[in-house]
Amino acid sequence: FGDIQSKRHVMAFHADVQTFQALRRPNATPLAVLRAARKAASTEQLSYFDDTLFHRLDAAGSDLFDGRLARVEMRLKRGWWHSEFNRFRYDVELVVGRREQEATAPRFRRSNHEDMCAFLKKPCVDESTHSGPEVCRYIGSEIECLTEDVDGIVIALPNARVLRPMRLLAWLEAASRESKALNELPSWLRPADMELGGPGGESTIYGVEPE
Repeated sequence: FGDIQSKRHVMAFHADVQTFQALRRPNATPLAVLRAARKAASTEQLSYFDDTLFHRLDAAGSDLFDGRLARVEMRLKRGWWHSEFNRFRYDVELVVGRREQEATAPRFRRSNHEDMCAFLKKPCVDESTHSGPEVCRYIGSEIECLTEDVDGIVIALPNARVLRPMRLLAWLEAASRESKALNELPSWLRPADMELGGPGGESTIYGVEPE
């Protein structure tokens, strides 16, 4: 199944698009953007699927399809630019065959963003403040802590592809309660095309409009 749109990101997607369009209007408000996004999401005619559906299908697929489904693989939608055409979408592949039985379940050392913040001695306020070397340093420290009875590490970090739209949605909700103006939106939360300009480096005001 290709080009599946993520249900859990429907509001983030529409808030991103509506913010892009509203920034053209000097009197736009976060509340108006949220109302427009909710209306667009409620009248959406495309099909959206929750990714947990495919996780459940992978767990029960062998029984549901008489042992003919080996596994279900989910992949992020590929694209050279993280635009609305791939950030909120993914691909699913159904692998036909007999499921291989594992002797024992793999054992992982697990950590999350809060653990990384504690290691770096930084507040867990904004994931965008972490530099690449800092993240690599934390991953290196986790690898050093591995013991022979552990098969690997799993570090749950925010998805960089949808981090800005998700933080934008949270900002809009908070700003609407505080009666803020949309022009108070922090620069890093503005649609990327508006901030980066045109593909040739020329200055643009609004960039390429999202779908």
